[in-house]
Amino acid sequence: MLGGAEYVTDVRPARMAPPAHQVAPATATVPSVPAASASLAEGAVAPQTYGAPDAVAAAQGAPVPAKSEDGVVKLSRTYMAHGEPVARIRLRKPLALDIAKSGGLPVRPLFNENGQAAGADVKWDAIIKYVAALSEPPLPPSTVNTFVFADIEACADVLLGFFMQRD
Repeated sequence: MLGGAEYVTDVRPARMAPPAHQVAPATATVPSVPAASASLAEGAVAPQTYGAPDAVAAAQGAPVPAKSEDGVVKLSRTYMAHGEPVARIRLRKPLALDIAKSGGLPVRPLFNENGQAAGADVKWDAIIKYVAALSEPPLPPSTVNTFVFADIEACADVLLGFFMQRD
């Protein structure tokens, strides 16, 4: 009869990203695809940092102005929306109804065991919903879903500025 943990072998690699249900600090190092380089040992993983700089700064108490007074984002490429090319969008400030429909606030500050700001948890699914809801010209979710990361991150910077502005 198998009854103890001594019979279970840990098969996880030595370096793993946190499971999807856990949130890593915004400046955490996570494994990325190994680079084809002689400088990395076989099987080594090049570190990669991630996070939204404005979210981290705001979580640490720094004032974060909106990136653009008018919320304009110049996209890195042209997308099609309702049969029209779109290379620039304007994100309006969200209303209470937008917050309810988009799943709440798009960012949550994280704190360490001493109660100090340690980063931010950016809710990318909410960011995508906000972009579709607040963009002018209107963008369908199917168009926003095709944004490259640089474009959705630029939109996130404007949106986080709306939520984290300190006067």
